[in-house]
Amino acid sequence: DEVAPGSRVELAVSRGPAPVTVPNVVGRTYEEATRSLSARRLGAKRADAFSDSVPPGEVIRQDPVAGEEAPRDSTVTVVVSKGPDQVEVPDVRGEDIEDAVRKLEALGFDVDVVGFRFDRPVRRQDPDPGDVVRRGETVTLYL
Repeated sequence: DEVAPGSRVELAVSRGPAPVTVPNVVGRTYEEATRSLSARRLGAKRADAFSDSVPPGEVIRQDPVAGEEAPRDSTVTVVVSKGPDQVEVPDVRGEDIEDAVRKLEALGFDVDVVGFRFDRPVRRQDPDPGDVVRRGETVTLYL
């Protein structure tokens, strides 16, 4: 349109695409979460974490959280459960106490020693070698 010089002209400036509401993907598998986010034009970035309460493979939490608005084509961080933090107990029978304790502590176990003497090797341990237990549990060594 033509207007007279000095006339007032109003301009509308776009603020970009409208934001989208983030869906709830907690409790779903990563694949289900990705599909749900993709349907809303959102991407997914996976992070894994241990969880004692959420089964392996299920989403523990997300950021941004469900119900928040996010820019279209932005990324939602999806934290997926690896299950409980468990580790196999190594066999330290026959080892000297210092080496046995060092090995167990390096794996994240607490160590309790019964019948401590520097010159005695580990005779027995509880839990047994090969048992899978939560990291941070106590392994008792009997000398």
